[in-house]
Amino acid sequence: MREGDENIIIKLTGVPAGWSLATQQEATVTLADNDVVTMEVFAATEAAEGSVLPVTLRASQPSPTDIQVTVTLQHDAARTVSPAVPVSGTTLTVTLPANQTEVSFDITLEDNETNDDDGFVNLLIEPQTGGAQPYGKGASGNTGTIKDDDPLEISFKKDTVKVMEGQSGTTPMPFTVVLSRRSTRAITLNYEFGDAFEGAGADKDPQRAHSGEDYHALVTSLVIPPLQDEADILVPAFGDVGAEEDEYFALKLRGAAVASGQNIPVMGTRRVAI
Repeated sequence: MREGDENIIIKLTGVPAGWSLATQQEATVTLADNDVVTMEVFAATEAAEGSVLPVTLRASQPSPTDIQVTVTLQHDAARTVSPAVPVSGTTLTVTLPANQTEVSFDITLEDNETNDDDGFVNLLIEPQTGGAQPYGKGASGNTGTIKDDDPLEISFKKDTVKVMEGQSGTTPMPFTVVLSRRSTRAITLNYEFGDAFEGAGADKDPQRAHSGEDYHALVTSLVIPPLQDEADILVPAFGDVGAEEDEYFALKLRGAAVASGQNIPVMGTRRVAI
């Protein structure tokens, strides 16, 4: 048990006949307490973004005096966290009160309203330094996952797009997609081309646009940079000098991907534009 150094006083109280007591009749022996309090930190392995993460600092035995424990806090860059103990940079100072074996505190996990990878909080007990009450490290670290709670949908802004094709060269047709919220990741959006008309005889409809003849259909993906609200899929339309009716084709959203494979955006209700 950690109880501090103890002193034993040895005192001469008498001697045999013919002996006399010296001037120094007492001696003090100090029994140094070499019991080291071992510290461990515990928290949930998973918590939702926007919630509170309870943390417990636990000692192997009580100490007769307060112990100040240094804990390093690391977390992902996408979120802000707020511990309810003194903090300087990434260093927390947690005080274990005298004669107690544990103390608890909370870390508030900000809800940032953006679509992200899952985050993390890592707590690591640091060695005791200076003249403070010494302690040892047991299972000194704890890492928890912060689950992102911000789903993202991608839809076409409008379901129809129209441009004048021109008499030569190409004219870009901008199919604008909108994101229901921003993402901190680059998103690869995949799409495909199709006929605007369906049913028997649709392939002979004079208003049916043809890939390679009326528009360019070789590109079927778009990378949307982080923190964007919308983006344009630009489809080149070929110009010609012939008289013809308006022509149509369909552009269909297929799905999205992010590098981590976490919290992947989904397609909204407006998935087809003509």
